[in-house]
Amino acid sequence: MALHNTHILIQSTPGVDFYSLLIPNA
Repeated sequence: MALHNTHILIQSTPGVDFYSLLIPNA
């Protein structure tokens, strides 16, 4: 899923993991 792929890209950025807050299921 596109959202999941985007989360992976953001998660790979140091100090940036706000997608985990927006998407608890990630």
